Amino acid sequence: MTLENQQISDEEAIGPLINLEMEQSVLGSILMNPKALDAVPVELQSEHFYEGVHKRIFDACLSFRDQGKSATPITLRAYFQHDEAMNQVGGAQAYLAGLGGMALPYAVRDYAQSLIELYRLRGLVGVCDDIKGAATQPDADLQAHKIATDAEEAIQSLFGDADQGSVTAGEAGEMSIQRLEAIYREGAVPGMSPTNMPWLSELCGGLYHTDLVIVAGRPGMGKSAFATSLARGIADNGHGVALFSFEMSEEQLTNRMLSEICYHRGKRIEYQDFRTGKVPEVRIPELRDANNYLSDLPIRIWSRSEPTVARVRSELRRWKRSLKAQGKSLDVVIVDYIGLMHDGSYKGNKVQEVAQITKNLKSMARELDVCVIALSQLSRGVESRDDKQPMLSDLRDSGAIEQDADSVLFLYRHAYYLKNNQPDKIADPGGYAAWQGEYDRVKNKCKIIMAKNRHGSGGARDVTAYMPCSAFSFDEVL
Repeated sequence: MTLENQQISDEEAIGPLINLEMEQSVLGSILMNPKALDAVPVELQSEHFYEGVHKRIFDACLSFRDQGKSATPITLRAYFQHDEAMNQVGGAQAYLAGLGGMALPYAVRDYAQSLIELYRLRGLVGVCDDIKGAATQPDADLQAHKIATDAEEAIQSLFGDADQGSVTAGEAGEMSIQRLEAIYREGAVPGMSPTNMPWLSELCGGLYHTDLVIVAGRPGMGKSAFATSLARGIADNGHGVALFSFEMSEEQLTNRMLSEICYHRGKRIEYQDFRTGKVPEVRIPELRDANNYLSDLPIRIWSRSEPTVARVRSELRRWKRSLKAQGKSLDVVIVDYIGLMHDGSYKGNKVQEVAQITKNLKSMARELDVCVIALSQLSRGVESRDDKQPMLSDLRDSGAIEQDADSVLFLYRHAYYLKNNQPDKIADPGGYAAWQGEYDRVKNKCKIIMAKNRHGSGGARDVTAYMPCSAFSFDEVL
């Protein structure tokens, strides 16, 4: 969906949203005093004018200013001398002179802002027409949420900054200096969410907004447990966390979180006991207490959304607005996991699809100013090696994951492989005893490997990971 329908053919429908006199007054003020161009809002662009001739006149004023020239009725007369549309409104000389007579310098800023608002209102009418047209099309493949997502993106574009994509080198330098000043003044890094992983904070300072962080591992390595533990720790520091799971229900995820909270309180309740109903009734108060704590954290879970980046982005925009209204912020988004997402543009080509998904996730992180943590599987090639510790080349389906990611973390639990190679206790008692000693040493250990770090160096750490309670103790570096 685009905004090409903004200038609706039926002008009666948007008549109140067109003010040609106001457009003429803004242009006249600029022509009579070129410095008035500096008084209008910087976001004012030619597209905000309704009349085509007015769009071209405003563009000409901007072009003259960029060339160090003054745009006046006299200088623009030669510029528009052979303009056919200008001839249709009485000719360049007469029309430009007439604009000068409409000048109201004291009102130019307010009028310019009003033109922007009128443009947005016309755009909203156009979007509504597009929604109606798309919703009534006899297309069986068209889905309601797709129409809603396209409409939301179109509306978002109406309110975007005109020059949000660039700054001068000096402005960027000032931003960097102000960021350092804020660190000394407030003791926190702007645009960075601290984690409950001290080691990660040492390596790169934490999780930076606009970053895409990949957390990857083979099945059974604890990726989902890692994600829920990380989400809780980030939210415990007051940062909003959105958790999208395309693999587990919200109840299954919450069971893991409650189990982890109880574990850290020294009251172990294994999350599998939730499913089997083996939690003793006397322990229900402990779970309620844990849930009261969880309820106060700014974490929201989605488990039934369609697994597309467009849908995720749409949900996040809504929740981000909701948090902002509460004086809170959305800082970190966790997606579990990339392999279950789809794009729809690359049917049958998973490699290209994953490449597009990771590119869109990175774009979403920048657009929404959040850190996106995406979980990913590793290829089966890991299983064929003697050394099962993962490498960047093991990332499944696409090398684009490595390219687009700002950081890549691997999870490796040696106990998982040891458990699958247990010697027979009777036939090989010596081998079993050695195996048991090794297994006991590593059974609650997970190695976190920083394989890529755009903000610093790599490295690896062993931390406590108690899988029955879906719990990671990131501060317990082994």
